[in-house]
Amino acid sequence: MKKLLTAVCVLLLCAGLLPGLMGYQLEQVFDDELLLLGSGTEEFVTVDEISYQRGWFSSRVEIRLSLSDAYRETLLPLDDSEADEWVEMLGEQIIVRIDVAHGPLLPESNSLLGLGFSKSELQPGSAALSDLVERLEIPHLMEVRVHTGFTGNSVYTGSVPALTYDASGNVLNFSGMEFSGHAHPAQEQVAFDALISSISIETLSGDILVKNIAYDFALQRLAGEFWMGPGEMSVETVFLGDALDAEVFAIDELVVSVDNALDEASNQMNISLLYSIDEIRSDPGLNLKNSRFGVELKQLDIDALTSLYELNQRIAAGEEVGPEQLREPVYSLVAGSPHMSLNPFAAVVNGEPFSAEFDFRLDGSALPESESFDPMSESLWNDLLSGDARMTFSESLANTMAGEIALSQLEEGLGDAANQIDPAELQKLAQQQGIVLVQALEQQGMIKAIDSGYESEISFRNGQVLMNGVVIPTGTL
Repeated sequence: MKKLLTAVCVLLLCAGLLPGLMGYQLEQVFDDELLLLGSGTEEFVTVDEISYQRGWFSSRVEIRLSLSDAYRETLLPLDDSEADEWVEMLGEQIIVRIDVAHGPLLPESNSLLGLGFSKSELQPGSAALSDLVERLEIPHLMEVRVHTGFTGNSVYTGSVPALTYDASGNVLNFSGMEFSGHAHPAQEQVAFDALISSISIETLSGDILVKNIAYDFALQRLAGEFWMGPGEMSVETVFLGDALDAEVFAIDELVVSVDNALDEASNQMNISLLYSIDEIRSDPGLNLKNSRFGVELKQLDIDALTSLYELNQRIAAGEEVGPEQLREPVYSLVAGSPHMSLNPFAAVVNGEPFSAEFDFRLDGSALPESESFDPMSESLWNDLLSGDARMTFSESLANTMAGEIALSQLEEGLGDAANQIDPAELQKLAQQQGIVLVQALEQQGMIKAIDSGYESEISFRNGQVLMNGVVIPTGTL
């Protein structure tokens, strides 16, 4: 009996002591996550901790989000007559209110044990935003729920409320957004996924509908503020209709995928992106199917890339960056002999296939000493840069594209007189000239006939461009 009472007393003592002790640990985790999630945005967004009221069993936190002073200056209009309105808009603030329950017992969380569980709401921090939220009849701008484990890692879920906004008969419908993810401050890792079921805009002249916008990313912070990691963004449908709901433009199954690999031994990374669209339709006369566009960047020096990224942020924030500041990171980037490939680059255009592949390389071994490196030297870049490309397309597509070029040249040459000619006759003349243009390109060796239509092989060496072995003076390009 005595042992049982002792055990009960120990449990009660732990139950009373542990929440307070975990409250101290949670404050440190909160500071680390705030620093992690805010890294790389300091030039654009200011994050101020208004208060952290730590209790024994729970805490309450308030932070304020606003545009940084430097970034706000870059967004001001040049026209002084509009400045006052813009200053008020850009000065809007968002308040994040967070209620934190201390562990180890967390009855409100899906996981009953952990360091803590928090609920937070993004609320307007100014009168103008408050009025907008009230008109939209939404409880908050965003809600986030976070479970923090004993290791300091966090799992979060959240939502943005659905809303309808009517502006003089133009109606915006937003389905809301659901998202989730996790953050590992010690490893400097963040992952998230999100889904927006639909966004639509209804107007008297037509409607726009976007369905199922999804995000799924896992990011790792490298040296400085540069993030990398695999991810995907997709959109099921983009639809633009006229006043009678007839389709004017549509996109089906748009997907953008990104991946990268890090070579710690060489301090280099590879990045690959793939854009794919099942179908694009436009009235009149445009239909693209199975569009694929891949980009691969290899042997990128991480330190140089990070420096260029930071310089770009400073430029975006309105700071002047001179050519001399770019010289060192550009030199380091070229020294790694990076190269870029565009492959695949393909689509079926109005039923006719088109494909291409491109490969560009920079030869770091041809660099002069760093003191002699002039990034503005055209002759130096001619020595460093080389590339190859290959394009294939059907005969029908070649004639169509050449016809469009001929039509543009005819309209430009005729000027206002083009309006006096029957469009059908002008189109017929352009098609005839297009066929002649294709034949001329074949005779000159710039394209060559193959079983499926035409192909053209292009190479660039020492400032010289060749198409199917024919030298093309760069001055004419």
